[in-house]
Amino acid sequence: EGIFGKRRIIDGSVKVNGKRIKLKSPESAIKAEIAYIPRERKNEGLVLSSSVKENMTLAYLKQLQRFLSLKLKEENELVSKWVQKLKIKTPSINTQIESLSGGNQQKVVIGKWLLKKTKVLILNEPTRGIDVGAKVEVYKLIEDLCKNGMAILMISSEMPEIMGISDRIIVVHDGRITGELN
Repeated sequence: EGIFGKRRIIDGSVKVNGKRIKLKSPESAIKAEIAYIPRERKNEGLVLSSSVKENMTLAYLKQLQRFLSLKLKEENELVSKWVQKLKIKTPSINTQIESLSGGNQQKVVIGKWLLKKTKVLILNEPTRGIDVGAKVEVYKLIEDLCKNGMAILMISSEMPEIMGISDRIIVVHDGRITGELN
């Protein structure tokens, strides 16, 4: 949350591509192309009463604005493309998000940030509460994003998950790095 500007960083600094970033708020992190997928997707990552489309374009609304309205055709095409790319199982992009499975909801939260230009993606417990099949799809997505040059910072309490997907593991306890494994 500190790296995303939600909490004050007490010590240290954040650099993206070697450039030091001042993080005063989530807006400053987003401007620095840092995205955060929260642990509690239903409370912090989604608007459950809204559609797949509305949730997916939340972080991208400025780019879809035309004066006082939205570019609806562009919005529909963009969301449809990402729903297909992320293999989100939904009857329609207008389906209310709360009717989707946990795994598909999680893919919508991730998709929301993939619509924007993002260099660093922070995933806090990305497979929490989703079934095994959806976990595999999320792991594949993480791998693809890394191959395409995105930096992924994954926070997980699942040791097999960490061991299976990470290039480097840093153990943090009480705000301090207590171990590192390559």
